[in-house]
Amino acid sequence: MKDSAGAEALLLRLIRGRETEHFGSVDTGLRGYKARHNLACVYYESGRFIEAESQWRTALVDEPAFLPAHLGLAELYMRTRNWPGLERAVADLRGLGAERRSRGGSTHWPQPHNSRRSRRRSAGAGVGRRPVPVGHFCSRGLLICIA
Repeated sequence: MKDSAGAEALLLRLIRGRETEHFGSVDTGLRGYKARHNLACVYYESGRFIEAESQWRTALVDEPAFLPAHLGLAELYMRTRNWPGLERAVADLRGLGAERRSRGGSTHWPQPHNSRRSRRRSAGAGVGRRPVPVGHFCSRGLLICIA
């Protein structure tokens, strides 16, 4: 059983709260873009799509390369059949991939859990074929393929 109202209240408290300085190992994103992403997931799962979109957009202002927020927006646009929004989200995701490559980072996107289907896809990719970039969002398990 999910307590969406309780989760929302705690995440809003986390985002709005201020604490004194901590030592260097505290993740500064916990009260910012990561909390906003989790709040957006709560809103999304509750069918509150406008609020979910707002939280993901705010998270991306704080951390423009935060992949889960980009994937969340893409899934939201697919679910609401906002095709222009989905096209923008896909373009942003492609831009992130290009940025990673230019910095010498990995060109592979996060892969879904180690299922038989994902292993078959990897095994059948063949030599010389580009791996299919795949990401997933929240707990819904919807896969978003960006070619």
